Order: sequence, then C-alpha cells, then structure tokens
Amino acid sequence: MRHMHHTLRILPATIKNMQPDNDASVTEAVDGSVSVVFDLQINSLTAVKKAVYKFAADCAAVLSTKEPNQLEVKLSFPDTTDLVDKRAVVRAFCNEVIDQDLREQIACETEATRNLILAQAFSKTSLLQQD
Repeated sequence: MRHMHHTLRILPATIKNMQPDNDASVTEAVDGSVSVVFDLQINSLTAVKKAVYKFAADCAAVLSTKEPNQLEVKLSFPDTTDLVDKRAVVRAFCNEVIDQDLREQIACETEATRNLILAQAFSKTSLLQQD
C-alpha cells in the first residue's frame, strides 16, 4: 500500500466510484471510515469474517447487524491511507468476500468426495471396487 504524507478525505460525490462489483452497499463516514453492507442471504457470515481477517493488516473492521439478514462491516483506515488506496482495499475486500463464499460452496459440494478420498487413503483395505 502506498503511503502519502497527508490525509485525503473522500468527498461524498466520489463515493460512487468506490462501489464494488457485487451487491454490497458502500458508504463513507465523516471520520473517513467506510461501511460495506452485505446481504447475508447472498454472502455468508463466515465468508465475511474470513475476508475481514485477511485484510486486518490494511484496515480495522467492526461487524454489526443493520437489519435482519444485513451485515455492516465498518472499515477504518490509518490516517496515512489515501483515496486511491481506500478504493483499492474496499474493492479487494468485496472481491475477497465473494471468493471466500465460493470456497465455502465448493467445499460443501465436494465434501462427500473428499471424505471418500480420505477414507480410502487411511484404510488398510480398498473401499472401492476393483474391476
């Protein structure tokens, strides 16, 4: 991340440029923090938490529920974070949530196959029929 010697605040008119490519809603507070609201019917809580953890070095995050099935993630940045870097982090964060959510879905879809492979690997006899 690039660091500037001065702090650049995002003006409300520029917040439109921070909108991610998914269905998350993004707004900026007067203190420079950015709030991203996720629909928990689309993205899982676990996926959001994993993304928050991955971005812990770039920003601090506070999670709270806004409405049923809506999770707000308030991202607070160091004072030295400029506008370009904030935008990049918010976009990358939203993409990471999608990535983590897809990883969860794939893990669920492939669980039976993975369990069979593990069982076969640790079994003293073959669990599969040999033709």
